Amino acid sequence: MKKLLKVLLVAFVFLTSMTATGVSTFATTSGDIVVTNDPAETSITIVGKDFAAYRIFDITVGTNDDGDTVITSWDFNGDFGDFFTGTMIGEDANEYVFTDLDDDAKVGRALELVNTYADNMTAFYELMTAFIDANGITADYTLTGAKAGNLDTEEAVASDVELGYYIVVDTTAEPGVDGIVVAGMMDTVTGDLDIAIKSFAPTVSKQIKDNDDDSWQDVADNQIGDDVEFLLTGTLPSLNNLEAYSSYYYAMTDTLSEGLSYNDGTIVIYTDYTAGTVLDSEYYSLSVNEENDGFTVEFNVEDIVTDTSASHVYVYYTAELTTKAALDFDKNTNTVVLDFSNNPYDSSDKGQSEDEVYDYTFSLDVFKTTADGETALADATFALFEGDVQINLILIDEETNTYAIYDGEAADLENGGQIVTDETGLFTIVGLDDVKTYTIKETAAPEGYNAIDPIEFVISATYNETTGALETLVTDSAYISETDLAITIRNTTNSLLPSTGGMGTVIFYGAGAVIMVGAVVLFLKSRKEEEKN
Repeated sequence: MKKLLKVLLVAFVFLTSMTATGVSTFATTSGDIVVTNDPAETSITIVGKDFAAYRIFDITVGTNDDGDTVITSWDFNGDFGDFFTGTMIGEDANEYVFTDLDDDAKVGRALELVNTYADNMTAFYELMTAFIDANGITADYTLTGAKAGNLDTEEAVASDVELGYYIVVDTTAEPGVDGIVVAGMMDTVTGDLDIAIKSFAPTVSKQIKDNDDDSWQDVADNQIGDDVEFLLTGTLPSLNNLEAYSSYYYAMTDTLSEGLSYNDGTIVIYTDYTAGTVLDSEYYSLSVNEENDGFTVEFNVEDIVTDTSASHVYVYYTAELTTKAALDFDKNTNTVVLDFSNNPYDSSDKGQSEDEVYDYTFSLDVFKTTADGETALADATFALFEGDVQINLILIDEETNTYAIYDGEAADLENGGQIVTDETGLFTIVGLDDVKTYTIKETAAPEGYNAIDPIEFVISATYNETTGALETLVTDSAYISETDLAITIRNTTNSLLPSTGGMGTVIFYGAGAVIMVGAVVLFLKSRKEEEKN
């Protein structure tokens, strides 16, 4: 039995014994119910939360011969008698049947029955809260959380509470959002009833590694064929929180977008990622989807926290960016969902935490034309380079002449991983990354045309830090449109070498004529000078 439940059991035994013998107390005739944050909790707040207190048992106090205040009698409060004598009869009550008992005996049997649930208090609370909801029972007191000064002094208070045995629940908690469900059976015979919230809402985050600087981010971009790195981080409840649960469910489900394929065998789970502390596989079970687009890891949290004192678990893995990836301003969204136990008194009540990251990859549209920039030109061969290394390209859509980066040998591909234009002159290269320096080279021009000089370009992308949306996409090349990453490549016809009858001959004869005319002028001028003399 968990610690919290043991405390409740002690209370039940204590109360039961008092019905038989009378126990001296230090109580007044009323007290205060005070709900506060557990000192170990720093991630939750009770400010603005509403709590309902239901009195399960009434008590009567009196004074014994020594002048001490003692509990003299117990009774069911309102409809809660029906809870014990009605819904608990049969399989749930086992031998604790309430028929043919007088009222006092029924109360005693009810207290005895509660004690039998000491090894499964969760089941008892599930029955109790379901009974309250089904019968529309009105709370005896309501409490609203307020901040008295700081986190340590947050409290929700009901003053001058009639003495009794209570269950206190959080009526404003949204499962999976607030994660605060406070429930506990207590008595106010000693005056003020103090309840510290022991619930906890775990969280999960997902990050993607930016291959530009190897930092973990919410957004990244990659080249098709890259192995993209992901890291999931889940917070774990402390032993203090786990003590309220008979069992605790904790599972991460990771889902990849269509353009990413999980790399089998790359998952590594840590309790300390920075230190490289790997969690042994006995503490979790892993199931990978048949489509290779995600997986689920279910953790044995109780054992992890007990054996390792870990406060987090980390799941690292890689996935390949494929030719199915969304392009340019369309993001590849990748999600993780954490499902966890959210209510120690209702095992079916699961909370959720979710996070997502985005990966991008880019495309370049090319139009090969004659010098007019409008007439398509076929049979031009192009290659894509990063530095001096050719990036192989594979045709993935013949109808649109779309080529993707291919992480394989050029010999396996038509045209050696290069592109040959058809009669449309159009083609698209998909799967480009930012920051990388790419070069388009025309390795063979159509007959009668000159090949262009290589065109070098770098793609730059900026993102919205809040939404992860791509905001700007440009290159540093004056030849490439900044609005849609498109380029028109014009080819000019070959320049002709001098030949007979051509321009070279005209220039030669023209130069000779000038020389001859100059010679004649000099000759005539010389004759005139001689005649004059």
